[in-house]
Order: sequence, then structure tokens, then C-alpha cells
Amino acid sequence: MILLRVPGMETEVPLDFERLQRQDPTMPEENSQRIDKLESHLAHLEHQVEQLNGVVIEQGKLLDRLKKETQRQSGMMQTLELERIRSNVQKPPHYQ
Repeated sequence: MILLRVPGMETEVPLDFERLQRQDPTMPEENSQRIDKLESHLAHLEHQVEQLNGVVIEQGKLLDRLKKETQRQSGMMQTLELERIRSNVQKPPHYQ
């Protein structure tokens, strides 16, 4: 028998698994099936996490490439805009 101490309760709650098993002899089989099912679900979830992690890594790489490309294009546009402004500025006649 195991005594369970519950926080906030003054008494201990006895857990008698042997008595429960005598009352329901199929309990170990049910638990085994439940554990197998949980392990199967856990393996599936672990696989999904690995796949999602791969997707996140690839998206991070793509995001970095897009940021660099955006910065490059922004720099080119600024250069073109400055050249356009300079070409449209007329020098006063006394500077020519």
C-alpha cells in the first residue's frame, strides 16, 4: 500500500493497487493497452515535431535571404533616386 500526501490536506490517502487489481483483473491488460497507445501517440508527435522543426529552419533561411535581397534592392533604389535627383537639378547659370 502506498500513502499519497496531497498538499493542503491534513490526511494521507492510501493507494492500494493490489486491492484495485483484485477488483478488476483486466486492469493490467487495460493499462498495457493504454501505455501502448500513449507511446504510439508520443512517437507520432515526436515525428511531427521533427518535421516542423525542419520547416522552421528552412523558413528561417528563406527569411534571411529575403532580408538580404530587400536590403540590396533598397540600396539600389536609393542610389537610383539620388542619381535622378542630381540629374534633374539645374545648376545656376553662373556655375556653368
